Amino acid sequence: HVLAVLIAAWGSNNKFAMLSGFRVVNQLIAYEIPMVLCILAVILFTGTMSTQGIVEVQSVPYFVVMPVAALIFLISSLAETNRSPVDLIEADSEMVAGYMVEYSGMKFAMFFIAEYVNMFAAGILFSTLFLGGWKFFGLENLAPVLTPFIVFFKASFVIFLMLWFRATYPRVRYDQLVGFAWKFLVPLALANLLLAGLVVKIPTESELLRPIVHGGIMLVGNIVLVVVAYFITNRAVRRLSYAPALKRIVAAEGPALSATKGRSQ
Repeated sequence: HVLAVLIAAWGSNNKFAMLSGFRVVNQLIAYEIPMVLCILAVILFTGTMSTQGIVEVQSVPYFVVMPVAALIFLISSLAETNRSPVDLIEADSEMVAGYMVEYSGMKFAMFFIAEYVNMFAAGILFSTLFLGGWKFFGLENLAPVLTPFIVFFKASFVIFLMLWFRATYPRVRYDQLVGFAWKFLVPLALANLLLAGLVVKIPTESELLRPIVHGGIMLVGNIVLVVVAYFITNRAVRRLSYAPALKRIVAAEGPALSATKGRSQ
């Protein structure tokens, strides 16, 4: 996806398209890293790379067991699918239409089709990893023919959340978007991956109790991660908010201190 959009922007020979192409590389790579870390956490916790195996292990949907990974994956999916409020690759107010500015007709339509296909693929992946896939309160056992519709319903719910975010939140600044990925999501995803690796090493007396024990410990660990991340982020935000005020105080008191020092001499 990154290479395709970059080639499309390069082939346009337009300054707005080229700027959008540079943003593609920076933004998508920044958010692919926490997304991959969340997938690795699920793989490590379940002990399999098979999507079927991941779904079968989920006696409880993983968005309950590891909500931190689910939230990070959802935010990264918004950035990967270029949906508002993080649609800075084709921000209309900044770059007209981004990498699509020189395209029209069916070529322009293909970009939009690919965008919505990407959204649906992200919804399918999210529903498989964190929503239990085709499981729905035992309905998959009563009527196996409904399993594709269950997955489609869950993917549609994820797409609805993406559209809801687009209608609710304003567009963020580009430096805020990339900084949020590198300074917050990546460390939090790494901590969640480390937590998943530690939890699976905890021994249990019975294999039947293993999902309950590991799931409970993982949920408690996620709550602790959220609390620690909140205090660290809150402290950093307060420090940044106090810095401009401190600079204004120093700038205002500087001449007064110089005048007082001159009179004392």
